[in-house]
Amino acid sequence: MDKFVNKIICGDALKILKQIPNKSIDMVLSDPPFFIRRQIIIHRSMNPKKYKYVGKDIVLGGWSWDAQWDSEKEYLEWCKGWFGECVRVLREGGHFLCFFDRLKQWWLYEWGNSLGMITRQPLYWLISNPVPRARCVDFMGGVSSIFWATKKTYSRKVAIFNYRLGQHRNYATSSLCQGKERLKDKNGTIHPTQKPLVVIEWLLNYLSQPNELVLDPFVGVGSTAVACKRLNRRFIGIDSNHKYVSVARKRLTMPDCR
Repeated sequence: MDKFVNKIICGDALKILKQIPNKSIDMVLSDPPFFIRRQIIIHRSMNPKKYKYVGKDIVLGGWSWDAQWDSEKEYLEWCKGWFGECVRVLREGGHFLCFFDRLKQWWLYEWGNSLGMITRQPLYWLISNPVPRARCVDFMGGVSSIFWATKKTYSRKVAIFNYRLGQHRNYATSSLCQGKERLKDKNGTIHPTQKPLVVIEWLLNYLSQPNELVLDPFVGVGSTAVACKRLNRRFIGIDSNHKYVSVARKRLTMPDCR
């Protein structure tokens, strides 16, 4: 177990999860792929009168790590596998928190019921600067859903809720990552769905204690791990993307740990 703690591991999450002992994790906090397979290209330069902001074309979706399944059925089977492993390694009273497509959250509820998980109230990240809808066919996406469940019991004797921090609404408000927090390289944004630390830290502060062990099986560029280090939590981060793992490891060595 020591070989995993406070490390970012590069590899297949399902394979690595099988190496983690039963009931050894205090919290699971992650942001897995949503299976947004269809790539949409908005050609703004072709019709400058139609779009307010004329410039480069906008490419939506189509990320390789989010389009590796041939069907929704195959994707859900994969989700059921890693979800089951996360429940197995989670201790009684431990929290499972997952950014997830709201239209698919029912599956987490269904699988969780069969594994002794208690689904809790829905949590949200309210995005103060959502991306404009260039095609003008629907509303800007300003809400990100977070699925919350607790293993077997939500008694505060074992299920942490730090109420002494004060009453808090079931959402956190923040902008999309920007400024120094937004990770970029010569090609632009490194990870398209990087989560802001303020949202991750909200969840960690209320639902975990210092020195507890937090697992993120889809750690990406390491926001969960960075937040854990800043708040004195131990962590295990897993990701199959070599570039993201390298970036996450580098973030953990930075003086301000951002």
